[in-house]
Amino acid sequence: MLTALSTPAPLLQLKETHVPFTFGQCLAGVVAWCGLLVGAVLALNAVFPASWHLTQSAFSNWDAEHYLYIRLHGYDEMRTAFFPLFPYLWRWLNVSPVAMGLLNLALFAVSFAALAWQFQWPWRTQLVLLSVPSLMFMALPFSEAVFFASGTALLLGLRRQLPWLYCLGLLLSCTCRAAAFVILPAVAATFLLAHPPRLRHVGTALTATAATLLGLGISMLVHKSYTGQWLSVFKAQRFWDNHLQWPTLPLRNWAGSFPTRFEAPPFLIGLGCAVGLVWLAWRHWRQPLPTVAQPIIFALAYLGGVTFITVATRGGVLVSLSRYIYATPYFLLLLAEFKGRVRLSSRQLVILFLLMEAAWLALFGAYMHIRSVLGYTAVSAVVMLWLLNAHQQPLVRRWASLPTMLVGTGLLLYLLMRFLAHEWVA
Repeated sequence: MLTALSTPAPLLQLKETHVPFTFGQCLAGVVAWCGLLVGAVLALNAVFPASWHLTQSAFSNWDAEHYLYIRLHGYDEMRTAFFPLFPYLWRWLNVSPVAMGLLNLALFAVSFAALAWQFQWPWRTQLVLLSVPSLMFMALPFSEAVFFASGTALLLGLRRQLPWLYCLGLLLSCTCRAAAFVILPAVAATFLLAHPPRLRHVGTALTATAATLLGLGISMLVHKSYTGQWLSVFKAQRFWDNHLQWPTLPLRNWAGSFPTRFEAPPFLIGLGCAVGLVWLAWRHWRQPLPTVAQPIIFALAYLGGVTFITVATRGGVLVSLSRYIYATPYFLLLLAEFKGRVRLSSRQLVILFLLMEAAWLALFGAYMHIRSVLGYTAVSAVVMLWLLNAHQQPLVRRWASLPTMLVGTGLLLYLLMRFLAHEWVA
């Protein structure tokens, strides 16, 4: 994909061709997927009634509990770590947690359809993207769906060269989540790498920066109205033990082995995005990339930045990194571009498998027990299944799609069942 950015003309031919979809067709497809997902959840609830329950309290676990508190009572100092757009939207809608989860799912469906339509993702690619496991958060009363919609507006603004839509997406993103500290560098990277030095582009970058800061300022103003403190969002981090600290090895998750293994691949993905962005900066500092690359550059910068922030403030505890990476339009965009443009040989896939195995041993302590070795090898196998969708042989790509969708959707349903049973799933 990075090579495609550097030499776009010949490698654009690698992208899968298909009959262009309308927005209605894309929306119908994702709505059908949402319907199948809801049906599968109801069926599982009927088969395993004692394991988990589709109740209002089950949908109010973890961060949803904090959003529900903010919706009902406003902010206290600890909860200023959460930003106001989603809980205020929930307060305005005045619906139950289950209903809010369904409304979030509808918002995600519209946002995903808009992305698929504008970037013209083939139907097979759309199905693979919809099977990303962490998209289960789109059906919960979390801020993920609102943040996804905000990021979609941002990416479409870059795609269509609509500064007002780009800036609106930035503003909404920074009232939805404490993302300004990642978004500001992403705005700068997009301007520096994909804009010729013209006055109008400088104006767009400055306006984008102002929109980002305005979103952060609105959120802090809401916090101050409840706590009386302008910088309470920073003080709230001590409740979550988030502060600058050197990460210690092995990287881990306090919730156990399964969440740790689930967080491992997004760490490598974020690291790869950061390395790719540095490579692009080195190669194109003097010769900007074409404007078509702007959404990709922003996505690389965001995912690399959020990985850096997570690692740098949590001492090697990868809590929620998978949610920050996977449940975003930025990851789906890069995954679609990777699937459509990159072609890997069998030899390259074997090398990537061995590199992953080495990373688990060196960074995640997979050597501690044979079960750990086998568990991380299973992680590598699942990642390889996704990578087969970029194999250089068309037959392999076609045959890999269905197993990828089945495994991804199975993981998605498993994560949802864990969440509803009040188990940690990032």
